[in-house]
Amino acid sequence: MPSLALTRVYRFCAGHRLWNPNRDEKWNRATFGKCSLPDGHGHNFRIEVTVSGNPDPDTGFLVSLDALDRAVRDAVLEPLDHRSLNVELAPRGFAIPTTEAVAQFAWRAIEHALSGGVSLRAIRLAETDNNAFEYFGD
Repeated sequence: MPSLALTRVYRFCAGHRLWNPNRDEKWNRATFGKCSLPDGHGHNFRIEVTVSGNPDPDTGFLVSLDALDRAVRDAVLEPLDHRSLNVELAPRGFAIPTTEAVAQFAWRAIEHALSGGVSLRAIRLAETDNNAFEYFGD
């Protein structure tokens, strides 16, 4: 059977402050601009999750949408939605919670949560209408 890809879209809201604690305030303000302000800021994120594989011969499905939704919900949406990315991502090895870091976190978390013979092909994470980041794994 042919290999297929499926992309499913999800949304979550989260806030963050971009700040490198190893650098001084002047450097942080020059590098991150208003994203470094002490109170942080938020985004309405759009995450596109693309998986690939071969359709199940019994169902014709690449993956159960319920199973994919559950994996993304448990791995990414529940831990990040309406949360501070600084608080949630720092213990997971991402000291500066850029959108690039969120995409990498999402990949690792979803990859571990997937089942059913599909593999993760791409994560596309948009923080605004103008900025989106794609991650294809390590």
